[in-house]
Amino acid sequence: MGYTKRFQGNKVTFQKYKYKPYDKSYPELFKKEKRKLKRILKKDYEIHHVGSTAVPGLGGKGIIDINICMPKKEFQKSIKLLGKYDYTYKPLPGDQIRKFIVRKIKYGGKERIVHVHLTWKNSHPQKSAASFRDYLIKNKKIRDEYAKIKRDASRISKEDGKKYRAYKNNFIEKTTKKALKKK
Repeated sequence: MGYTKRFQGNKVTFQKYKYKPYDKSYPELFKKEKRKLKRILKKDYEIHHVGSTAVPGLGGKGIIDINICMPKKEFQKSIKLLGKYDYTYKPLPGDQIRKFIVRKIKYGGKERIVHVHLTWKNSHPQKSAASFRDYLIKNKKIRDEYAKIKRDASRISKEDGKKYRAYKNNFIEKTTKKALKKK
C-alpha cells in the first residue's frame, strides 16, 4: 500500500504517517505517472509535480502529489475516465475547487501512492501548491525547518491524520502566504 509495515502480533499494519528521507526516484515516478495520465486523458492539460516529493532533499510520506489543471467542466468526465485505470476518487471538503484522486502503483519493487488533484489553472489550490513547492526549493533553511516539522508531526500524530495535518498547518499557511507574495 505504499506505507511502512509494522507488525502487531499476527496482524500487519501500515504506518501512513511515517517520515521517510527524500528518494531520488521521485522525479522519475512523477514523469512515469504524468505519461500515463496524458495517455488516459488524451488532452494537453498542465500536469505539475507538487508536494514534498517535488522538493529535492525534503523528506515526507513518499506520496507523489500531482496537480492537473483543466476546465472545471471536465472534472466529472476525467474522474470517470481515470476510474477505469485504478484511480479512485475520494470526495473531500473543498471538493468544488479541487477533486482528489488516489492510485497505488508499483515502482522498483515497492508499492507507492499517488495523489492526483484536479483543479483549474490559477485556482487557489493550484497557485498555493506550486508557490509553496517553489519557495521550499529556493529556501534551504525553510525547507529544513519544514522537514523537522514533518518529522515531529509523524512522531506526535501516532497515525492520526488530523493531528498530523494540524501540526503542520500553521507553518504551511504562513509559508504559502509568503510564497504567494513573492510570485
